[in-house]
Amino acid sequence: MKHEVERNSRKICWFLAPTVTLIEQQKDAIRAVCPGPVGLISGASAPDQWKDAALWSKILSDHRVMVSTPQILLDALRHGYILMGRDISLLVFDEAHHATSKHPYNEIMRGFYHCLPPREGRDLNDITRPFILGLTASPIYGGNIGKAFREIEGNLDCVIRSSRLNRQELSTFVHRPEFRYVLFASPTEPVPSRMLFNLKVVTQSMRIENDPYVIDLRSQLARLPAGEQRNRVDQRLSKTLHKEDTFSHKGLRDFERTAADICTELGPWAADWYIVSILELARQESSLHTGVMASWQDREKRYLLSLISRVQIHPISYSPDDIQAGLSDKVREFLRCLRSEERDSRTQEDPFSCIVFVTRRDAVLTLAKIISSFPDMEARFQVGCLLGQSQSFKRHAFLDISRALLKDDPTETLKAFRSQEKNVLVATAVAEEGLDIQACGTVIRFNPPENMVAWAQSRGRARKRRSTFLVMLGNDPDAADKLRQWQELEQEMIRLYTDPTRVLEPPEDNDIEEDPIEFIHEKTGAKLTLDSAMSHLSHFCSVLPQTSHGVQGPIFDLDPPEYESGWHSDVPRSGIAPYTGPWGATCTLPRQVPLELRKRHTSRVYGTKRSARNHAAFFAYHALFRAGLLNDHLLPLTSEIKKDLDGSVKLLLRNIEKRAGLTNSSVQYDPWQTRDEAETWFYNEVAIEGLPRLFMFTRRQLQPLERDELPTLYVPGQGKLSVDILSAGEEVEEKDVIVAAKEYTKRMFSTLHEKRLAPDSLDFCYVFLPMEEGKDEAEWRTRRQWQEERLSASPGTRSEAADFRERYPEVEVTYPLLVVQAFPRRANFLAPLESAEDGLSDAYPFLLHPRYATIELVGLDDVQYAFLLPSVLRFVSIASAVHTMRSTLFESSPALSSIPFSLLKTAVTAPVSQEPVNYQRLETLGDTVLKFIVSSLLHAQYPLWHEGYLAKRKDHAVNNNKLATEAIRLHMEKWLIRDSFKKKKQKKKQTEQLSTKMLADVVESLIGAAYEHGGFDLAIESAKLFGLGISNWMTIPDCVDKSLSRVEDLNDLPRELELVEGMLEYKFSRRTLLVEALTHASYTGDIETQSYERLEFLGDAVLDMIVTDFLYHAPGKNYTPGHMHIRKEALVNSHLLAFICMNTSIDIDATMPAWNNREGIVLNKDTQRIHLYRCLLHSSPRVLEDLAVAFSRWEKSGAAIQRALQRDSIYPWAALTSLQAPKFISDMLESLLGAIFLDSHGSLDVVRGVLGRLGIMRIMDRIVADDTDVLHP
Repeated sequence: MKHEVERNSRKICWFLAPTVTLIEQQKDAIRAVCPGPVGLISGASAPDQWKDAALWSKILSDHRVMVSTPQILLDALRHGYILMGRDISLLVFDEAHHATSKHPYNEIMRGFYHCLPPREGRDLNDITRPFILGLTASPIYGGNIGKAFREIEGNLDCVIRSSRLNRQELSTFVHRPEFRYVLFASPTEPVPSRMLFNLKVVTQSMRIENDPYVIDLRSQLARLPAGEQRNRVDQRLSKTLHKEDTFSHKGLRDFERTAADICTELGPWAADWYIVSILELARQESSLHTGVMASWQDREKRYLLSLISRVQIHPISYSPDDIQAGLSDKVREFLRCLRSEERDSRTQEDPFSCIVFVTRRDAVLTLAKIISSFPDMEARFQVGCLLGQSQSFKRHAFLDISRALLKDDPTETLKAFRSQEKNVLVATAVAEEGLDIQACGTVIRFNPPENMVAWAQSRGRARKRRSTFLVMLGNDPDAADKLRQWQELEQEMIRLYTDPTRVLEPPEDNDIEEDPIEFIHEKTGAKLTLDSAMSHLSHFCSVLPQTSHGVQGPIFDLDPPEYESGWHSDVPRSGIAPYTGPWGATCTLPRQVPLELRKRHTSRVYGTKRSARNHAAFFAYHALFRAGLLNDHLLPLTSEIKKDLDGSVKLLLRNIEKRAGLTNSSVQYDPWQTRDEAETWFYNEVAIEGLPRLFMFTRRQLQPLERDELPTLYVPGQGKLSVDILSAGEEVEEKDVIVAAKEYTKRMFSTLHEKRLAPDSLDFCYVFLPMEEGKDEAEWRTRRQWQEERLSASPGTRSEAADFRERYPEVEVTYPLLVVQAFPRRANFLAPLESAEDGLSDAYPFLLHPRYATIELVGLDDVQYAFLLPSVLRFVSIASAVHTMRSTLFESSPALSSIPFSLLKTAVTAPVSQEPVNYQRLETLGDTVLKFIVSSLLHAQYPLWHEGYLAKRKDHAVNNNKLATEAIRLHMEKWLIRDSFKKKKQKKKQTEQLSTKMLADVVESLIGAAYEHGGFDLAIESAKLFGLGISNWMTIPDCVDKSLSRVEDLNDLPRELELVEGMLEYKFSRRTLLVEALTHASYTGDIETQSYERLEFLGDAVLDMIVTDFLYHAPGKNYTPGHMHIRKEALVNSHLLAFICMNTSIDIDATMPAWNNREGIVLNKDTQRIHLYRCLLHSSPRVLEDLAVAFSRWEKSGAAIQRALQRDSIYPWAALTSLQAPKFISDMLESLLGAIFLDSHGSLDVVRGVLGRLGIMRIMDRIVADDTDVLHP
């Protein structure tokens, strides 16, 4: 591997080992030798979630060696994330003898290696077969050495060889143990055990008909109508009764058989101890919510515990004599042998270490207990147990409870054995290979090896210089013959792999599977095979939207059925005639999958049931790919938001700010900024009500404003003042006019903003000049001239006045005095006044001595201009940004240009600007409008997608990162008003830093503005401008028509649909939609329709749209986004919707005939009330139970909730929550709204009408009208 890493820089070396322990061990060894990074992938890394091809590419480029278990590489190859010929140069198989049959080793080679071109004559970096290296101590399986060699060599495209160089030196490190076998007398008749007898009494009294699983199946069968689900339950019941393999019965029979085997092999004391221990564990764990029993169903747990409680328990004696008397001859010989081996080790002054291999897991635990029960042995032997580990989350079998007898964790046990804290390890075959166990002195096979591999692997654990390998043999001559046979096979194996002249033979072709079909994706190389189809299909079903009590996996029905219909009812039951094929199968997927993809059937042409099921799964999964429900890697579509997208947006924002800094410009559009070095000025006019008109000269030509676009100023004490701004569009040719305007502008603004103006600078972006000189201007000019002369003659005048103000000396009051008052407390005159007194100065007029006062020598008009013009300039700045955005951004869409100026201005004004009105309300509206549009579009364009795909794709289109990215693409940051108002305009703007949310909000607010002006059509035009990753935008009517085009009429619809129409007071023209809206995923009836999740996805968006639109336009409220949110939550939450669903009902005629002696037959008039929730189509007892429980709570508190909704000032959150209604009830109501929306051709008014009849609109009206407290506690 080191050589290959150094030789090939582009491809990677991949090391495979069958267990996690081995790969962790080998990773450390490889890292110590190989240059470059060494990676490890195990199940703990959750590689099944690595669904990004870029992630796999990065892993391959960042590492030189990868270590993993084989299934991980096989899955990556099957999904096209790794291409063997392109990415791997050397493939190493540890424990290579596993490369046979359907082991992942062989699947990797058969599926992805042999199809590649050979390496000869090709470059290292070409797509070619990698080098193969297999490592094993026993390259065989079975008893035919030649066949095993041919198959392994053929599968791995290799030759099996042992090292030929330096063999003599190698032999000094490899020590073959001394082989001995231990004879014992096999029992000739059953050994009595009181506990085993008591256990058999109970198991023989069991009756399969009493098993809760059988009772449940019979109950289901009695309720189900004729159809597929009834046929499945019928077959399941017949199979259960035929095999009698229910969880409880099989578990107890296995318990009895295991105890009987222990009794025969280890002795009656061992059987008694084992039975008592298991029974005690079962009773202890029955009250716990963890452990093995946690996964058992309550009824099965109670039934099983009731059976084992009938087993009479006798106390166990732990006297050494009683134990010795109750042991088998085999155990006595084993104990004698163990003591002898330990004595020999002490004699040789060699630490004793021993591994005992036992076949049965429960025998391991029992044998370890026996060793520890003798005082002399307990002092000399520290015993640990090692069993195979199972991390399955599936339901455990009954005998898995025996794992609780293990005192130590397997990892700690191994660690203690390595450190010699324990010197005896009793283990199953798990210790034969795949674990890092050092060489030990003694290996005892308590049970003879089952095959040649077990013989070689277990013997290989005895590798000390002085070591023994002992096999316990009964007086069965066949056992001794087997040992001799294995020794001969071993010699033959050694001869073959050390023979350099041996010629490779082609493998036999007799194991080629029938009809090896496969599908390979041309682009990625992802491969679907018969062996992988079943697991792929199960994974696809597992990621479907989870539904309450629905079938979540594929169902396979054999053709023909294994049992005749009703076989379970025959008494006595007839024998089963064996049917050997051929077989067919039908694969049925959950109801979330569209009807045309839900079933795939194969003909009766396959030799085995497994082959028929695999083919049905293959065809079903391939159909999902053709329908676009799988990606190029043959995995379910995810449409997930990229993890790094938020970081990418932030990087784009930093680059925008950086570019603005380098060019000394503002990110935000600045109408005053110009790059024209020549001083070109344009004529404009400004008129403020009550003041003379002004010329306004600007360096840029201003956009003309319509009459309804002009600003209004709100001046304290004066009220509203209109402003007229006229853009003449002509250049100013007289330079002296600009000079005069600059001087006037500086003099005017200096009265209030002198500290913000640069001294002796006349560099302005805009200047003003009165269009006509005021009647008093000549006099003011004379006064200013006198002031300048006075200041130049007496420069200390101003400082003396300032000194006076600081020291406040007593002065003689002379007249006249100046009566003055503070300026109004207002800078932004664009903000409306809240009252007549708003903005007026709090201070009363006061007096100043003329001698100690400084007065600006300007007229009253100029002072008012100094106050008001900054607000006018602020408005012109915003208006210019809005008009420029309209003329550039909306250039390709004239319809968007029609959006009124006031709406656009609001839509681009961020809250940080502190403007009177900002985009927050429009953003809230636009967010809902966008989600409604996208939901309608996705529902129409992807008719085969289930709700999970639709929801993820919608989130991908409307999430903040996506919206911000599209905003940056269109340079929306330029038009976004972020700077707050500064009355001293000459100071450089201070703007809030751009953020992802701010850019996303402005996109949604523009969509909201478009909706306000032109409804959904214009909102779609606005969304189309931003793209959002959607290429084919459609109007809402077109979306509805496309969705309706796939609705097919169904026959034999339930009559109950009329009841639902009566409750809703709406008559469906396409009743198939109503059926779909009522169909739960658990429904197994004959009506062929999809379950309600897709309509619920659409109905959720419809309900949100109606409620948000209502709250946005609530008369006289002008709700903030926060207030809209808490009110919307009160109106669309699942608790309220479930309450409405249970509260909605209809009375039907239930008149029945009756007989009495006087009148004969009479009609007893009666009515029956049917509630909406009862019309849900389902086939689940759990759903039925949940509905009944929820309705019983409604019966207790429904009336109180109704009164609270109608009268109380506080919203009844607690009462609604106490209903604890399952979510599928509220989902049902939302799906009905989605169905009505489609059936009414997209009419929200029709849906509003239904909401009114359901009572939701009345609740909405009252919450708004009465200001109900709706804050969630």
